Amino acid sequence: MEIYKKIFSELRYPGQIDIFDGRSKIVKAYYPEKFKHWTIENNSIIRLHNVQPYQKSFENLLIEHKRLIYSLEDPFTENQFIDKLLSYKKKLEKIISIPIYSRVGIRGYFKVGYLKLEDFISKSKENVLFSSQFMECINKILNFSDLYIILQNSNSRLNMGPMKKDERNNYTNEFVENENMEDDYLLLDIDCFETDVLPKDLDRTAKRIYDRMNSIKSNLVNFFEVAFNG
Repeated sequence: MEIYKKIFSELRYPGQIDIFDGRSKIVKAYYPEKFKHWTIENNSIIRLHNVQPYQKSFENLLIEHKRLIYSLEDPFTENQFIDKLLSYKKKLEKIISIPIYSRVGIRGYFKVGYLKLEDFISKSKENVLFSSQFMECINKILNFSDLYIILQNSNSRLNMGPMKKDERNNYTNEFVENENMEDDYLLLDIDCFETDVLPKDLDRTAKRIYDRMNSIKSNLVNFFEVAFNG
């Protein structure tokens, strides 16, 4: 199945006043070697990107006094995102002493195609997602033609639903490129995270979170591959 993705990470930490004093050092740590453009917004938000405007950049890094956000759309390899994230994080730690990461989150938007929306709904009603008993109950009040599913536990959340090829919404607005799917597709939004991570444990924890997100994605893709293509 065709897959197109964008991966985000947010590393939260206690407010660091040194971010304000060290703005020039932080910019120079990434520019121009890693990012071709930079801006400082509201005297504290450092934004680094490779294309102007930043909304058109496939790679973005944002550093604030309480968080680092990194995003990469359409990575070349499976490990490109996590390798770059950890590399950029290390550059910041050389300038700012971060005592703890209160939250380490990695989130992926995956377009999984090609699945006609109508076929996805139809098969979902035929035991792929919902049992016949459930459908017998729900059909009495709601013969649905679209669906959006949320599953969550203590450190992961999955949002999932079929999308029309030309649909535009908050998800597609996050992508730079939206002309990459030949037909309707399944959108997977997978958010995995852990809290209260010490700097010495950050690399290992981030890799574990990243692996968990990819494992959820792979299991779902394999399931729908069999369910829809036999």
